[in-house]
Amino acid sequence: MAEKLPLFSADDHIIEPPELWQKRLPQKFREAGPRCEYGKGKQVWHFEGNASPVIGLQAMAGRKVEDYTATAVTYDDMRPGCYDPVARLQDLDQDGVVCTVCFPSFPGLCGNVFIKAKDKELALACIHAYNDWNLEEWCGAAPDRFVPLMILPLWDPELSAKEVLRTAAKGAKAFCFTEFPHKLGLPSVYDDAWTPLWSAADETRMPALMHIGSSIGSAADMAADITPGAPASVFVTNAPLSSFYAASDLLWCPALAKYENLRFAMSEGGIGWVPYLLERADYTWERHRFWTQSAHMKEKPSTYFKRGIFVCFIDDVVGLRQRDIIGIDNILWESDYPHTDTTWPNSQEVVQRHFGGIPEADRRKITFENAARLFQMQPVATV
Repeated sequence: MAEKLPLFSADDHIIEPPELWQKRLPQKFREAGPRCEYGKGKQVWHFEGNASPVIGLQAMAGRKVEDYTATAVTYDDMRPGCYDPVARLQDLDQDGVVCTVCFPSFPGLCGNVFIKAKDKELALACIHAYNDWNLEEWCGAAPDRFVPLMILPLWDPELSAKEVLRTAAKGAKAFCFTEFPHKLGLPSVYDDAWTPLWSAADETRMPALMHIGSSIGSAADMAADITPGAPASVFVTNAPLSSFYAASDLLWCPALAKYENLRFAMSEGGIGWVPYLLERADYTWERHRFWTQSAHMKEKPSTYFKRGIFVCFIDDVVGLRQRDIIGIDNILWESDYPHTDTTWPNSQEVVQRHFGGIPEADRRKITFENAARLFQMQPVATV
């Protein structure tokens, strides 16, 4: 095998330890806060009358594909690296991954559980508890290797902006957003309501990460996106296409044109769709921007894409062939540990296979340097 490349995974996941909120919440909130029932083959999170088991597909790292399961699993069924930062570092070392960005699990990919919570004072306390735990314990185990990714009280853009500023002062590097906020009952990305959040993100240079599936609220939402009778494989195949539509919204909303330092990353959405989106958006801008009331766009949409949108891939050889059209500086690699798409523990082999024939400078940008720049990290780039 060729010499190992330093890898920076822009999308991995945490299975939260069972004591997180009971340990971190102020005493007055603990009884009502998230509580994990663990033991006797059971691992279920309880919050506001809802029970949420950990689904096996969230923690399959190390298993053969034939053994993947969608049924509930417990901590005993998963690798310790799923929930323990020290064990995660060992798994990163085994895989040749220097740095990682980790999304939450129980809270949802953009804090969905707390967005839907009835008691918003409790929900805000839960968000503060998660973020402080993430900064102090998870990322605190290796600050030069874990990127602190925050969740926000997205039901209130003012509170979200305050949390960005609060956590940025503590070392936070990014925050979770959602592909389609309107699907969660929030203002759309075209709404001026988000101005406080965009201003805070612009000031701190903290990118907004939009993971595929972050706007799915229930199994019914998933079913609505596929043809009746289709297997789950259709949903899995189509899931990255949501990033196409979300990126199109970002290109045409005023935010990217207004805020020079505002950045978005389309997590786990792949990259092969980008050339067509840019070609179609630019053509639309040239011919239709006046009657479509998009005259605020002073430059082609592709210009704003190159400045403010990053795209992430696990397995996308077609997209890599079009890297110059997409923009070498806009592409990030991801491992997706410990989900079923993960390349762990074979990331080095997978990357070497995908990047065959690609110049060394391009490889290093895509697998490491772009992410280090986006997340304002200064890690030790060794494997």
